[in-house]
Amino acid sequence: MAWLKERKGTWFAKWRDADGKEIVKSTKVKLKPADGMKSSDAKKLAQLTADNMERAAKGNVGKAQALQAVRNAFSVADKVPSVKEYLDHYRSTEKQKYSDGQKRAFKVFLEFLGKKKSMRLDCVTTAVCQDFLDSELKRVSSGTVGLYRGSLVTAFNRAVASDYLDKNPMQYARLPREASRDKLQKEPFTAADVACMVTRFTGEWPDIIRVTIMTEGQRMGDVVSMLWEQVDFEEKVIRINTGKTGATLNIPLFPALMQVMCKRYENRQDDGFVFPIQGDSYQRSQGAVSAEFSALLRAHGITGRLSCRGGEGDRRRVSSKSFHSLRHTVVSLLRSSGVVSPDLCRAIVGHDSEAIEQAYFTASQDDKERGLVYLSQAFDLNAESHGKMNKV
Repeated sequence: MAWLKERKGTWFAKWRDADGKEIVKSTKVKLKPADGMKSSDAKKLAQLTADNMERAAKGNVGKAQALQAVRNAFSVADKVPSVKEYLDHYRSTEKQKYSDGQKRAFKVFLEFLGKKKSMRLDCVTTAVCQDFLDSELKRVSSGTVGLYRGSLVTAFNRAVASDYLDKNPMQYARLPREASRDKLQKEPFTAADVACMVTRFTGEWPDIIRVTIMTEGQRMGDVVSMLWEQVDFEEKVIRINTGKTGATLNIPLFPALMQVMCKRYENRQDDGFVFPIQGDSYQRSQGAVSAEFSALLRAHGITGRLSCRGGEGDRRRVSSKSFHSLRHTVVSLLRSSGVVSPDLCRAIVGHDSEAIEQAYFTASQDDKERGLVYLSQAFDLNAESHGKMNKV
């Protein structure tokens, strides 16, 4: 039988293991419960929980069986929140900033459940989760379904830690291997596409395109969220910690890139974002910035008819060209140039594939600058050649 001790308003269980070591763990039962339970009943629940924790720890009973015994004895199952209550509460208490994708994952899952969203959280089974994934695969891309699954796995992990669930049901639901085949192959932009973007797009976009290509084809979030504190004019380098991999890149401020950054610095509104309009918009909604760029591509005829992934259901229609195509553009041009080696190309762009080969190659700043100068010249990204630059 385990002992009870009070600590910070909560009952803690204490027992000794087979080696005589003292074990102390929280029963998560408050001395004065807020749900109307009497203090005497709370202590009885804490004792029962402590005893079952000890039994489970010593292998005399499984964790699930021990937890169920407590639930059965005190009708704890009635206190398990519904699926909707739990997900709403999880979102309201989680400190991290939610992306549009995470919000969408919860919304779509609840829509799938329909009236069943009011059922107890512990009634969600792996079969239900698998049905959800299979249903969504008929509607959206496998990549999107994978993001939904990841968001829900994280949320249900918290439920396991809170003893609402014995195991994470979404953890065991899987995407079929063939689902990955529906990904649309992105195409690089042509030189004419880039020329159109830097001369005809409005607002901050021409400079965003210039900087994206001249900083090695970085991803949208890393460019539009760039801060002036990352730009070191004295050392002539831009320091980027990539959002996707966390890799640190030191990008040389060679003359053409320096020219763009200096002009933006002269016209800056504050010492925050290099691109304040899109930077602020991206912070509030990543999808809004991407949608604006896609709209500009369509408006200027760079993208034509949209493709429907898989050709079935109501999967959203997508284009073979997006902001990420700028990264494809940089890699394609560098590899076909004959000026930059494949090893140097990987070092310039920041890809971590072919890690073994790359581990034996160290690119100097001079080598990188040579490749980046070639990029700026190939697309004629010199701001002066296009007349007066667009102001923020």
